[in-house]
Amino acid sequence: MIAGIIVMIIAIFTNPPLWIIVIFEKSIYLLNLMIHAVASVDSFVIQNISFNSYYLLTFYLLIIGSIIWLKKPNFTKTIFVMSSVILVQLSFILSKIEIEKEKELIVYNKKDNSLISTRIGNTVVFYKRDTSYKNDSNDRIMNSYLVGNSASLSKIDPLKNLMYFKNKKILLIDSSGIYPPNLSPDLLILTQTPKINLDRLLTQIQPKMIIADGSNSNSIQKYWKESCLKKNIPFHSTKEKGYYKL
Repeated sequence: MIAGIIVMIIAIFTNPPLWIIVIFEKSIYLLNLMIHAVASVDSFVIQNISFNSYYLLTFYLLIIGSIIWLKKPNFTKTIFVMSSVILVQLSFILSKIEIEKEKELIVYNKKDNSLISTRIGNTVVFYKRDTSYKNDSNDRIMNSYLVGNSASLSKIDPLKNLMYFKNKKILLIDSSGIYPPNLSPDLLILTQTPKINLDRLLTQIQPKMIIADGSNSNSIQKYWKESCLKKNIPFHSTKEKGYYKL
């Protein structure tokens, strides 16, 4: 830092001497080495922390209250800090209660590998077309969902053609194009660009809604959307509207 200030001051009036420039250059090089060494230690990196709005507000109150109390402690400020601590504890309790009550199914917008998740409380099950990497902990979408919902991964299963969730019958048709006739599902999920006649399919099984994930081609989704408009059936494309949440 000192070398940098000296170089800048000298550069205002004349060209700095070469030896000062060399010292400045070596200082930056050593500084970068130190930063890289510290950043490469995994124990110094804090990650995968779930932090919702309740935690944000209560921790702000606690930090601000603690700073004010440290400058000039008194009874009123002490009460404020203690109240902030209680609010932080209540935020954890409230978040846990809300998480335990939640149930949701999500169809993700993923191009290379169709992905669906079901969550009951803080327990999550992922369904993937390709389960050869069951212990893959580097999946960004999966990790983001688990951290964001303070949830834990229960298991990873292959995609099922028929699922039930929240009293909803869910039919999935993949690239094989195989489906049971006269099923009447609540949701129809299309993945991997199945070769089907959607107009005939809608007449046969009469789904209440259709979801097309990111693994389908853009051209085929345009025809699907037109077919749904003719039948007055809601159509959700994850490429256009993002993930679908039930």
